[in-house]
Amino acid sequence: MIPRHARVMALLVVLLLLAGCGRSWGKVSGTVRYQGKPLPKGSITFYDEANQAVTSPIDADGKYTIPKVAVGKVKITVALPMFIPMAGDAEGAAKMRAEQRTLPNLPLRYADAEKSGLVREVKAGSQTMDFDLE
Repeated sequence: MIPRHARVMALLVVLLLLAGCGRSWGKVSGTVRYQGKPLPKGSITFYDEANQAVTSPIDADGKYTIPKVAVGKVKITVALPMFIPMAGDAEGAAKMRAEQRTLPNLPLRYADAEKSGLVREVKAGSQTMDFDLE
């Protein structure tokens, strides 16, 4: 006969293994547009119900892909890159300012998960989520 403590330990191991398998994931991709045009640079972040964040860069065509997002309700932020020049690098600073001027003036609320107004439901499997920001 198997001792009682061995059965309890075996049950705990099984429960721990099952707990790790319980979460479902989705793959999300899409396009981010601002005032009808693809956002040419930046990042998009999805915050799940546990406030865990996953981020993807936004490419020159406004496209992004996040391969693993927890299934369920997510809050989303969109942010432009921040340019911080190195001290004493006047040429680099000028280049950064020039690049900054090519980006749209995206409202700051989109960079705040509580103010962006961007909330979606992620399902298991691949899906497309496009965002048209104003």
